Amino acid sequence: EKVTGLVGDIAQASNEQASEIAQITQGIEQVSQVVQTNSATAEESAAASEELTGQAEMLKEMVGAFKLKTATQTTFKAAAPLKAESPVPEPAVQILLDDMEMDKY
Repeated sequence: EKVTGLVGDIAQASNEQASEIAQITQGIEQVSQVVQTNSATAEESAAASEELTGQAEMLKEMVGAFKLKTATQTTFKAAAPLKAESPVPEPAVQILLDDMEMDKY
């Protein structure tokens, strides 16, 4: 009877370990999926970065084709200062304090 009890305890412990191992395996699979997703996202970001670098170089070359006058070659005329408009006063609100007016309400 004692041996049967010990064998039962061992069987129960083995079942618990198997269940826990299954949970650990599931967790590892989830981590693996996240790592794969992050890796794919990183690859896409790297490709987009390379594409943007190429476009920036093309834009730099296009803008470089324009010749701008230097500051010594260009003269600027100062604009006349704007005159501030005077604000239009709003009409004052009139509040009647006559008790005789209360009949209206």
